[in-house]
Amino acid sequence: MPKAVHAWVKSLSILASRKVAPPRDSVADGGFVVPPPRCIVSPAQEHIVATLFKSWLRIRDSVLSRLHTPQVAPIKLSNKCWRSLLDVVGGLHTGSASETRSGMRHADMRDVLENTLRIDKGGSFMDAPVYWEGKLIGSDGLPDASVARAVLWELCELNFRHELEALDGVLDESKMAWTDRNTLVNQCWVGLVNQVNIAEATQGLGQLLWSIGRHSYRCSIK
Repeated sequence: MPKAVHAWVKSLSILASRKVAPPRDSVADGGFVVPPPRCIVSPAQEHIVATLFKSWLRIRDSVLSRLHTPQVAPIKLSNKCWRSLLDVVGGLHTGSASETRSGMRHADMRDVLENTLRIDKGGSFMDAPVYWEGKLIGSDGLPDASVARAVLWELCELNFRHELEALDGVLDESKMAWTDRNTLVNQCWVGLVNQVNIAEATQGLGQLLWSIGRHSYRCSIK
């Protein structure tokens, strides 16, 4: 087995010493930039999973455009908030019982949808066909396995990259200029941080053979 990355060992040792979770407002750079896959695939009912897939694909371009625009802050939400946002997009929450914690969270996500993502959840939005990489997604049932895998991999990869950047920002003691450090961290993967392609899933840190391709990427964050 290769040696663990020192920064990861240090961060895990710090977390292991905690008896309770830190206060929410003390968590640096908290939240996910895209929905964690578990908030899409965790429901037991297949039709709900299918709706959540389509909900994400309906807002995907709007969310990712914020990641690609340096002047605009990305949306960073908890797993529950992402699920609530997808519920709102897919019509899985009608807006009733707004006095409950869940109801208030859904109301907040409706505000995010309309005022942050600037999406009007009207008839044309809900009736519009859903595509993935130019391929039409059927209105009934789950997307094809290959499409589902690509969608979920993209979510995993984007969140991993941004979490690694956030972790490095907290633990870095090199005193490097931010731009230089950011360039170094971006050498951990193929391309830029927000440019992910499932065709490159076995490159960079995803290399199957450490000695051939993964070592140089790991060295970027020693």
